[in-house]
Amino acid sequence: MTVKMIKLELKKAFTTPWFYLSLAVLMLCALMSTVYSIDSYQNILRNGFPHYFENGKMTVNEYYATWNCYQKWIGSELVSLASTLFFTLLPVCAVLPYASAFHQERKAGYLRVVVPQCGRKPYFFAKTLAVFLTGAVVVVLPLLMNFLAVSAFVPATAPQVNYSFYNYVLFGDLWADLFFDQPLLYVLLYILLDGLFGGLLALFAFALSFLIPNRVVILVLPLLLLLGLDYLSTMAAGFWSSTPMTISLLDLLRAAHDATARGWVVALEAGILAVFSGAIIWLRGVRSEVY
Repeated sequence: MTVKMIKLELKKAFTTPWFYLSLAVLMLCALMSTVYSIDSYQNILRNGFPHYFENGKMTVNEYYATWNCYQKWIGSELVSLASTLFFTLLPVCAVLPYASAFHQERKAGYLRVVVPQCGRKPYFFAKTLAVFLTGAVVVVLPLLMNFLAVSAFVPATAPQVNYSFYNYVLFGDLWADLFFDQPLLYVLLYILLDGLFGGLLALFAFALSFLIPNRVVILVLPLLLLLGLDYLSTMAAGFWSSTPMTISLLDLLRAAHDATARGWVVALEAGILAVFSGAIIWLRGVRSEVY
């Protein structure tokens, strides 16, 4: 029965119009960022920026060394509006596909029919898995598309540690050493990390549906949470040491940062989302009457 429920929930989750809408929105942002990065690189080549004259001699432009696909994909590209829109809309697009499905099914009386037949544990296990996967997939696919497209036009030269200021990967950042030694692995890990948080934010909204009767609030609250963290991080920047540390998920989900992204902060925020969501789903769903 559990396998049957998983297949049913996955089919429902990945065929909703909201899934395709969310995927299309993030794909559009990723595509716009791709065009920006490729056009910027081509503009550098057209204008001869790789070299410049100094004291009558042709000299290699050191800043040109930072133009590689590992630093110009959407996760590391901090300039374009598309990049900002992608990470701002990420929490909404992650929860929109299926996170509020339980709220709608309970309101429609669907649970009174399904849960007695399959049991609460199989139902909530399948529902939780489907919610997490839709939130993760809708984030991962646009990021992969963007990185592959940028890689086709911008060279895959290795980042250089002596240009770390221009890389926006600071010493002490999460996986900073890996960025200079294995940049491809660094990018792939960040894509997976963003997918993980997409799934966790979807689960967070799913858990809220046990506590809040309003669907709009359920879908918007994760975004408000991230905006609140971003505001607190900005306000607290003045209290840190000479190197500011960010606690904003809007920054932590990017592979490049203006402030230090500590690994323990990422783990703590992921843990809080996972524990809160898991506890609510277990206590208010699996362990109690939800009809």
